[in-house]
Amino acid sequence: STKGDERRRLILEDARRALLANGYANLSVREIAKRVGISIGNLQYYYPSKDDLVEAIIQQEIDHSLGLLDEIEWAPKHIKASLGDAVSTVLNYLAGPAGRLYLISGTLALTEARFQVQHELGYAQVFASITQILRVAAPHLDPSIQGRYVSIFVALIDGATLRIQGMDDAKRKSETKKLAEDISATILALIKTD
Repeated sequence: STKGDERRRLILEDARRALLANGYANLSVREIAKRVGISIGNLQYYYPSKDDLVEAIIQQEIDHSLGLLDEIEWAPKHIKASLGDAVSTVLNYLAGPAGRLYLISGTLALTEARFQVQHELGYAQVFASITQILRVAAPHLDPSIQGRYVSIFVALIDGATLRIQGMDDAKRKSETKKLAEDISATILALIKTD
């Protein structure tokens, strides 16, 4: 129902803010219910446990980031601009709160099986999306080489996310732009040398 959808949206918004502000260990489902104006039982109707709630927040971020890649127009003759747009869009997104949630997700995946499964499925979706990008960008590449390049692409984005999340806001903006340019140039150099 629309009332249920709205309540779900409010819960996820508040829980996302709380997760970013307080971290996983200090996330209180009871406090979220209180701020949203519902009983703990009502919140648990939508998200039976804290882990269910965090999993929903992380999945929402995964879906949003994949949507960003889907919005980019890929034309083989404009691949440099398309790739630059894609890397810039993703890094700018990960330079903000989404990047912090991504890091929280990765940390949870190290110790919690359910988050490890979600993390792996999220990466599989990202790999599939980037594989499609490389098929357009470099249709001449052997699929096994494309797979290696996708791994390199994702590793560069992961490393850049770790780097920019540790910076103050002013430096993060300029560094994100530089890293996006460097990652794009690296990927372009790789696909042209093969």
